Amino acid sequence: MITRLARICFRKRGLVLGLWVLLLVVAGVLAATLGTDYKTEFTPPSSESERGFNVVRDNFPDAGGGGAFSGQLLFKSEQGVNDPGVKASMEKFFAEAAKLEGFTITSPYSPQGTQQVASQGPLAGKLAFANVDIDQSLSQQELLAYTKKLQSVKPTIDGGEVLLGGQVFAEFEPPETELIGLAFAVVILILAFGSVLAMGLPIGIALFGIFAGTGLLVIATQFLSVPDFTPFVGVMIGLGVGIDYALFIITRYRDGLKRGLPLEEATVEAMDTAGRAVFFAGITVVISVLGMWVMGLKFIQGLAVGASATVLTVLAASLTLLPALLGFAGHRINVTRWRGIVAAGGLSIAFLGGGIKQLPIVAVGLTIIVCADSILVGLLVPKLSRQIPRRVEKPLRETVWYKWSRVVQHRPWTMALLGMVILLVLASPVLSMRLGFSDDGNYPERTETRQAYDLIAEGFGPGFAAPFFVVVELPQ
Repeated sequence: MITRLARICFRKRGLVLGLWVLLLVVAGVLAATLGTDYKTEFTPPSSESERGFNVVRDNFPDAGGGGAFSGQLLFKSEQGVNDPGVKASMEKFFAEAAKLEGFTITSPYSPQGTQQVASQGPLAGKLAFANVDIDQSLSQQELLAYTKKLQSVKPTIDGGEVLLGGQVFAEFEPPETELIGLAFAVVILILAFGSVLAMGLPIGIALFGIFAGTGLLVIATQFLSVPDFTPFVGVMIGLGVGIDYALFIITRYRDGLKRGLPLEEATVEAMDTAGRAVFFAGITVVISVLGMWVMGLKFIQGLAVGASATVLTVLAASLTLLPALLGFAGHRINVTRWRGIVAAGGLSIAFLGGGIKQLPIVAVGLTIIVCADSILVGLLVPKLSRQIPRRVEKPLRETVWYKWSRVVQHRPWTMALLGMVILLVLASPVLSMRLGFSDDGNYPERTETRQAYDLIAEGFGPGFAAPFFVVVELPQ
């Protein structure tokens, strides 16, 4: 089946590439039309904790803390929180917040909020907060819009400050480490392959699969409870497996070309050997990730579906799009010119600049790419257009890896014990691992969420922001 699929994709490479482009366009249009509806439901179903919160919601609607989400409107004033000017400003702010649908505000000036004013230490009478109980049915987009609304109407207090506390008001900052990973992947693949085209194909396959999988993930948010960090988990997994899978196939394809096989036969052989291994490896990853579904947590189930969808599309790209692109590449996969190396270096610099959020570095990288591909620069520096001589490869038995394999096979028990010791050392941090959900104290110190958390701990005592509730139902 895989060999037949490889031949079809190689011979109909234009059609295959067109279908993949069409898939990206359709997925993108559907995702843009439907929009994202991320939800993060951390509460385990039918758990003792959820039953306790249900009792609180049913019997103490004004107590706060009974919802799946809660936050604080924290304010500090050197004049004291009961200063007439401060009180008027904050009560107006609380009234604006209470107008938002799904928000229940418990003011520190109300009878129910008397414990929300600091009563001990240097901040006694100077620090207070309004508790915000938020409807758990609100989506991530609605919470983000409400947060922006609260930020726009937040008052300014002379000699004080007003902060939005709680994870529900925290702005999610997507990680950029995948761009840094791409920057190093470009360099490593260039060193491994010695070819810009051979370097670009694995990265291109991974990105094709990731974009298609992300589009499908956005559509899945309409039907499942998918947390907002799922796309970034999918991107990181997709980059890893996508580059890995394409790397196997391209290496076997180039081996076939070295042995003089025609382009189609080299492609079919690569897919029949490395491609077959990639198929079973990808299916194994998908099944393993979907195994998280049995945990019963909705946000974990959404995460599992999103990550497995990305791996599945990357796998499909490796088995269909890659043979087509190999047909386009042909023997040029072993040809590299100096300007290609320079452009690849510029691409790596641009990725690195994006990862560390330095626009000047991104601009430098893009400038290098443009200059390397410029006809004028090619005329001024003719060497850039010259082909890089291919490395003279050693006979198999003289390579480092062949010699290392002989060492391992001659001393199997020694190497097995050495490998076990290395693995145990690498796994030793597990012995001191602490499990649990992160709280607001894990946010960077520069964020408003972390500043509010630290201020509450300073004014009300450590642990005040993360209380335990003991709910008791009596027969009479």
